[in-house]
Amino acid sequence: MISLGERLIVSSKDTDFLFQVFDINNGKKITSFGKIGEGPCEFEFPTSIQLDIKDKELGLFNRKRWTYQTIDPNTFECSSSPTSPLDFNFQKALAVNDSTFFGIGIFKNKYATYNLNSKKTSILDVPYPFVEQKLDVNPKIAMNQQGDLHLKPDGTRILVTSIFSPFFDIIDSKRLSIIKRSEGWAPSTMDSDDPNVLTTAVKEDNRFGYISSSVTDTNIYLLFSGKKFSENPYSSSIIHVLDWEGNKIEQLNLDMEVESITVTEDNQTLIAYFDDGKANILTYRLN
Repeated sequence: MISLGERLIVSSKDTDFLFQVFDINNGKKITSFGKIGEGPCEFEFPTSIQLDIKDKELGLFNRKRWTYQTIDPNTFECSSSPTSPLDFNFQKALAVNDSTFFGIGIFKNKYATYNLNSKKTSILDVPYPFVEQKLDVNPKIAMNQQGDLHLKPDGTRILVTSIFSPFFDIIDSKRLSIIKRSEGWAPSTMDSDDPNVLTTAVKEDNRFGYISSSVTDTNIYLLFSGKKFSENPYSSSIIHVLDWEGNKIEQLNLDMEVESITVTEDNQTLIAYFDDGKANILTYRLN
């Protein structure tokens, strides 16, 4: 979820589109974009979204085609052609500059980068978390550690989270080294019914981690679940606020449970979203 002035962009797939745009002030839907399909300026599910810091546009990683394309935030039309395909092992990728992408996927280590100019993949010397907790390192681990990727607005750092456990990494985007790693507990996993298919396979007793997140140039905001499947783990009222060194500043407790959060760049307003058959947008003043 991303806020752009008075507009809120929500990753909420319907029959035809991947993203919905709402007026933050009145909660009314303005438009949809990210048409589902295989034609020009069409995308397939799942597709991740970011704010492209170079051109202040929206960047979409079309995972099933491993391409990246930008969207004009005013017209919501494609403003670039798709890139050539990135490495097919990427599950999520983030544009960190004109030619370099950082991401997670089916790699022997936690992270990899891809350079469009050289068409070269580099696997970083960063191990998967939970090694001390004896979590087996194999391709399935990547599926059980999926979460958000955020580039700090000034482009200097990267935040990586996990939905299925309270894990996060803060990474120097230039040196590609870890500034802070917080592991929490490991996801409680099980084998897939089909050993030849890579799927997210967490047990019923798994307690979820950070189900949504948002960043500004000063703060990190993490919507923390801590709940099992039987407790509706995809909603929460608890938000952990950190600085970019990974230190906890405070905990916010909302008056109701929500599914997604975003914070305005001035850290003044937190916007929360949940869908109970209709779109619900809540705003909270932070200062």
